[in-house]
Amino acid sequence: MTLTNQPPLSGFADEANPSLQKQIQAHRELGWRWLDIRKLRDAAGQPQNVTDLPMSMVEESAATIAEADMAVLGYGSNLGNYNHPITEPSDVTIEELERLIPRAQALKAHHVRIMSYALPPHGEPLQEQERFRRLREIVRRCRDAGLLPLHENCGNYGGLGWRQTMKMLENVPGLRLIFDTANQVRRHHPDRDGESYNRPNWEFYDQVREWVDVLHIKDRTREARHCWPGEGEGEVERIVADWLCRPEPGPISIEPHLTGNLPSELRSDPEKADAWRYEHYVEYGRRFKHLLSRMA
Repeated sequence: MTLTNQPPLSGFADEANPSLQKQIQAHRELGWRWLDIRKLRDAAGQPQNVTDLPMSMVEESAATIAEADMAVLGYGSNLGNYNHPITEPSDVTIEELERLIPRAQALKAHHVRIMSYALPPHGEPLQEQERFRRLREIVRRCRDAGLLPLHENCGNYGGLGWRQTMKMLENVPGLRLIFDTANQVRRHHPDRDGESYNRPNWEFYDQVREWVDVLHIKDRTREARHCWPGEGEGEVERIVADWLCRPEPGPISIEPHLTGNLPSELRSDPEKADAWRYEHYVEYGRRFKHLLSRMA
């Protein structure tokens, strides 16, 4: 899929609502034709990662997206995420890949978000070579299927710091990156080189920027409260300003994570809670668009 020279804007629309129709509606309000697909409602009405949905439902969703004149940017997989320790059998990864690939192809996703497996308890070995071996297999299978695998700097090996990310890139040919602007804010443990996680976001981004294809926009404070873009300590504006200076800036997706701020009085009222999430997702997108307009 060919992207335009202007950065496509998208977002993890399941944070607005797990209903695909509501996700499409939210992005129409924002004037965006791209969607990042992660969770959708299953036949029982429960949110599920798209990899865990029946293929028939994924195909129906792909048709609905096409009929709405929209397209899928990111496929938010669970491959190698913080729920997958490196000690689990590698067959788990292969089985997930075999389900993921035809679904991502049906949705015509521009890229597949992956991670580099959960961190072990502090003091236990990282098993770097096993991580790299599994990542090489993920990259090979995805690229053979015409899919672009991109690693996100979340709570996994590659999220430890830029040194670990660079080592991973050296050992996994063909791997490229997603950089999330809040994932490095207020980490709880020192990284494996003895440095604090609480280092400026810019330092991490600056060291790996050459390998970053997509930005994820979220922001938060050191107290771990997610907030509007540009109001936390993710150095969102500085990173986005640099991104826009590229000759062909890549896609940008919002991932607000504001659900943790849901007022307690709404938690027992699903309808009001859903309305709050939808309104805050759309408002987040509007605020990010305003942030971009100030940089024009």
